[in-house]
Amino acid sequence: MATENRTEVTEFVLLGLSSRPEMQPVIFGVVLIMYLMAVLGNTLLVLVACSDPKLQTPMYFLLSQLSLIDISLTTIIVPQMLVHTLSVNRTISYNCCMTQLFSFMTVGSMEVHLLGAMAYDRYVAICDPLRYSAIVSHSLCLRITLTSLVVVSLNSLLYSVLVTRLTFCGNQVTHFFCDITPLLKLSCTRPVINEMLIFTEGVAVVPSSSYNLEQDRQVAIFYTLISPMLNPLIYSLRNQEVKGALRRLLRKLHLRQLPAWISGKESQ
Repeated sequence: MATENRTEVTEFVLLGLSSRPEMQPVIFGVVLIMYLMAVLGNTLLVLVACSDPKLQTPMYFLLSQLSLIDISLTTIIVPQMLVHTLSVNRTISYNCCMTQLFSFMTVGSMEVHLLGAMAYDRYVAICDPLRYSAIVSHSLCLRITLTSLVVVSLNSLLYSVLVTRLTFCGNQVTHFFCDITPLLKLSCTRPVINEMLIFTEGVAVVPSSSYNLEQDRQVAIFYTLISPMLNPLIYSLRNQEVKGALRRLLRKLHLRQLPAWISGKESQ
């Protein structure tokens, strides 16, 4: 019977940030600008870190991975949010909702692991600089990244599978994406196992939220848009090494395009 009730919910309705029609164009414009800035800033950082020989260090490897995570995090959430902002139909299919939940939890948890690895990297560099190169290596950073990815993927899969086993009594999600907390609120019965995981095992991977749903939406804006937009500026783009690498990259691209431009001008 529980299975039959669950399968009745074939899609969810994402209520978004605001129900006021006059606010939708404003929200769309602000979110679009922030999204483009986040993607552009993080993409520049990845290109610079991967192309410049002077930045082939563990610290910049971790920073580039953080930028990739930020790009993924915003892309999982924001494009669909923008479509729903200017659309009357704000539905998302059940399977897409579960996929978004799994992807968001995986990428969001991975960001926490990377920040921890970056903190360890800087701790060793400051407290034990003479042995830094021997302790922190590219292979260590790669192992940390891959191990963290496996751990968070399995953890997110566990959460997602448990959510799919719930019986939903409604389909209106008080959020702008499929997050675990508003989905648990739709359960007909108290999701005891899910709550136990969130407040015990989940603390080690994602610090659990004590906010209500309205506060959750406000906080979600910060970690899906504001934080990815500011991370490149905070961690790298104000760094003189990164600025120098960015100038070298732009100069290299300019010089590659210059002969074609000159030849085109001469042919005219």
